[in-house]
Amino acid sequence: MNAVEKTKHIIDQVLGYIDNSPWRGLYSDRIKMLSERLNYPCELAIVGRVKAGKSSFLNALLGENLALVGTTETTATINFFKYGTSLDNEHPVKVVWTDGREEWQTKMFLDSLQGNDKETLEKANNIDHLEYFVLNPILSNITLVDTPGTGALVDEHEQRTSDYLSGDYDKLRKKHEQQSIALKSRADAVVVITERVPTSSTNELVGRFSNDTSAFNTLGVMTKIDMEHNTSERDWSRRCEKYSQLLRDQLNTILPVSAGVYHAVNELKSSNKLSLIQEKIRLIPSDVFDELFDGDRLAFLTKGDEYDEVYTEYGLTYSDRVSIVGTLEWEVFYIIARELYNSSIEQAIINLIAYSGMEKVRTVLERQFFNRSRIIRCAKIADNLHKILSEISIRHLYNLRFNAINRKDYLRIINDSTANADIKNAFKEFVQSNIVSMDDYKSHENRIQSLTFAVEELLLEFKKVDNDVEALLLLDKHHKAFNEQEISEIEYILGKRTGSDKHLSREELATRQIYWRGRRNMAFNKEIKRIIEIVLSEYEFRATNI
Repeated sequence: MNAVEKTKHIIDQVLGYIDNSPWRGLYSDRIKMLSERLNYPCELAIVGRVKAGKSSFLNALLGENLALVGTTETTATINFFKYGTSLDNEHPVKVVWTDGREEWQTKMFLDSLQGNDKETLEKANNIDHLEYFVLNPILSNITLVDTPGTGALVDEHEQRTSDYLSGDYDKLRKKHEQQSIALKSRADAVVVITERVPTSSTNELVGRFSNDTSAFNTLGVMTKIDMEHNTSERDWSRRCEKYSQLLRDQLNTILPVSAGVYHAVNELKSSNKLSLIQEKIRLIPSDVFDELFDGDRLAFLTKGDEYDEVYTEYGLTYSDRVSIVGTLEWEVFYIIARELYNSSIEQAIINLIAYSGMEKVRTVLERQFFNRSRIIRCAKIADNLHKILSEISIRHLYNLRFNAINRKDYLRIINDSTANADIKNAFKEFVQSNIVSMDDYKSHENRIQSLTFAVEELLLEFKKVDNDVEALLLLDKHHKAFNEQEISEIEYILGKRTGSDKHLSREELATRQIYWRGRRNMAFNKEIKRIIEIVLSEYEFRATNI
């Protein structure tokens, strides 16, 4: 059976037991919901603090302007991006209200969510979430969730001058906080948008989600790297690596990105404006370029000063400068223009896309999340199932056992009572119907233990798949640390490379374990050591199953 079939089989077993147990009313509906979610796409939540760049990142990831960018924190909504089509072009979004109503709405309605007036705040507070349906291949097995963000702050001056709105601000802020936190119990994988400089609030946010989502299924993305345009790609990689080490128990890795640069390059490429920018910016002589074009927005876009005269003297008039900057953020324009000055358009596009980091993020997401979406979903559901069984075992079996032990005493007290026969029979029937015997208790205990063991076996199987994928991803990163023979062996033992179906003997497995233990002792890099540990665990698994 595949992952979905195996998980469905376990769910049916647990549900079959629960529906005939004393806890049907407590858990039957929860388990049925897990069964229904098994057929839903995997959910990848994008989380972060307000204004961290979540929506811009999601737009760049999908390659479409879908998420609302620049939305004020008070009117932000939680947005689900699903595979499919909208009702029609005039009604592009489905609104799900907090009272359960669903309706397709217009672009005008979306625009009405922008603002801080009382009517807008009340409208936003009555919306549970928005659903966008897009025929985007990324969404074929994944539902992306853009959260409203946590840690929202209202400007003190604005709040003081708008005291009559303070109640609405507070209500909506708390709702946004609760919605983001609630996602951690249902998200299968998480992308955490981090600041360029580590903060305690970001670390706390990562920790919240890592409680319910494994570190391997949590990816950090450091956005807006264009804000520091003099920082090199190598420096960004080093900063992210250092930050990743601080959070290695909460997330898998952190990647630096500039969604703004990625989006702008693609927009300028499609509008053929890159050549215009290059033509105009190259009017500045190379011997004075660094001095004149040093990242100073004010100098570049001011009219009537000494800089304006110099630019104009070289043929780059004020109107030219305003035209080529257009609506781009200055930092994004500066990075693009500087690259176009020093490279051909074709090479500049390659360099800028690489700088943006979006292609690398997409590759990681595809290999680590999208290609594993079904197993991620199944593992999450199996984990929830395990929590239910643990809850029954810890919270409810004790009470069941306590009453079962005293069942005979209850019946004896009833028999010794001086009440009339009808009352005694009624009490006796109640005890016999609602309090199990010790034999029945032991039957419940054994069944729960058996089901728990079956779920744990399935979780171990999913964990093994996670480990194999993790090791292969790390092997790509550190392939120079291994020779060709070792790489072939790692890929074969982890299932990437097909080879002989010959089963290794116990002696052969022991020999390979001795070899890799020696390699592990010589490894100082934690990620290289992690690869070897996963290989060793696979050999140990095979040795115990001979």
